[in-house]
Amino acid sequence: MFVTFEQWLSAEAFAAFLVFARVGMAMSLLPGIGEIYVSTRIRLILAGSFALLLGPVVRPQLPPEPGTPIELLLLLGLEVGIGIFIGTAIRMTLNALQTAGSIIGMQTSLSAAMAFDPSTASQGALTASFLGAVALIVIFAGDFHHLMIRAIADSYTLFPPGQIWPTDDFAQAMVRLVSSSFSLGVRMAAPFVVLVSCSFSAWACSRA
Repeated sequence: MFVTFEQWLSAEAFAAFLVFARVGMAMSLLPGIGEIYVSTRIRLILAGSFALLLGPVVRPQLPPEPGTPIELLLLLGLEVGIGIFIGTAIRMTLNALQTAGSIIGMQTSLSAAMAFDPSTASQGALTASFLGAVALIVIFAGDFHHLMIRAIADSYTLFPPGQIWPTDDFAQAMVRLVSSSFSLGVRMAAPFVVLVSCSFSAWACSRA
């Protein structure tokens, strides 16, 4: 059975668009790549290039082309949701630095020193903005961004396209990420809390 050019083009366009839905949404939330100060055009170029490279690899795992627009929208919605989950999960791990920076700022009386935080496009504690900037530098200097991109590619094995989300697993994973991120942030700031507490206790004893 021969495949016409129109059928081949339709199948290839469907595969590329389906891969781009997950990859583009995930990369729009990745630290460093999905920041607000990165041009939207640059983000689209990066996501499109990666989707074109990844498409032939995951092509056998993609579901067949749907026959109705409703089924197509459902497939795209599933892929977009998985992309949002992956990008949010990766970004959530950096929230520990925001928590640690805020606690350090309060303990060192620097909470009033505000600085523009490019990752959130708003004013934040100076220490939190500093830790966030250092984290991004370490990520790209150490090539750890390759791990984030690899996670997106490996997601096609963990979450095959066209399948309904494991909602319970998603919810439990996000709860664990939030609690672990907060716990890690508090532990990172613990030395400053102890130092300030000991300094205050020593000052109080000297005044007694």
